[in-house]
Amino acid sequence: MIKKQQIESAKPLKQSLPKSDIVLKLKKYVLRPILVLLLSLIISIISSLIFETPEEYALKLENAQHLKNIELIQAELDNVNIALRDLQERDDDIYRKVLGVAPIAEEIRSAGIGGSLEDNSTEPIPNDLKLSAYRKELNQLNAKLKVQSVSFDELTTLATENINRLQHRPSIFPLAPSDLIRFASGFGYRTHPIFHIRKFHKGVDLTALKGSPVYSTAKGTVIVASNLNDGYGNKVVVDNGYGYKTIYAHLHKIQVKIGQELNLGDLIGQVGNTGISVSPHLHYEIRYNDNPINPMSFIFKDISSEEYQLITQR
Repeated sequence: MIKKQQIESAKPLKQSLPKSDIVLKLKKYVLRPILVLLLSLIISIISSLIFETPEEYALKLENAQHLKNIELIQAELDNVNIALRDLQERDDDIYRKVLGVAPIAEEIRSAGIGGSLEDNSTEPIPNDLKLSAYRKELNQLNAKLKVQSVSFDELTTLATENINRLQHRPSIFPLAPSDLIRFASGFGYRTHPIFHIRKFHKGVDLTALKGSPVYSTAKGTVIVASNLNDGYGNKVVVDNGYGYKTIYAHLHKIQVKIGQELNLGDLIGQVGNTGISVSPHLHYEIRYNDNPINPMSFIFKDISSEEYQLITQR
């Protein structure tokens, strides 16, 4: 009887063992890995919030370099603006005044671009907006530089033209100061030395020894080189351009030919006594639009003998 009860009581124990074993296996193979995974995830999240990853550190360094580059760009733009303003001031206050040209209008200088790039607000400007502002400023600078470039081209043309005009404008004595003996007659009315009547003298008479060299007083082209029996004797007429002509008369010898291009200080001939003349001298005239004008107004009197020699001896 006792054996039967023991056997019956032992049966439930054999049935409960598998359940306990399953729970242990669940804890071991399922719950523990899940807990470990969760813990690892929590640690990872906390670490990411506290510590930077290598990628984040690299991005931070890159961003700092971009900010530095933006500051450098702003500094360069500021320098270009300062240099451009200096050029504009020189253009208006020096170059254009010297050449007698009106200053450029402000609306043209601004290249039609209005508005200011200065920002007086205290709010931080996003980097993308800063870059947009820099691009706008760079476009404005390019437009202004184009205007300034056109201005300099215009001034260069004017300066070249003025230099060319000055080179064709009579400016020196036709005789070396060391060869000049005296001024025989000036420009204007006088009593003619041969006809003894009051007559208008269209040039100046410069007394010098026969054979003294006569030089071109400006650039030009020879249009007359002969004796036309008009009282001037052997004469040379040079078309200097810009309305000017110069005449060298009573020459003993002509040393140029028609069509020859002359520079300032080129040899033209020799002082003589040909034509209506009482003694060796050079009759020198300047005509502007075929009207005689006083040559003394076109002669630089402060040129020394040494400087004159440098001009005429090339």
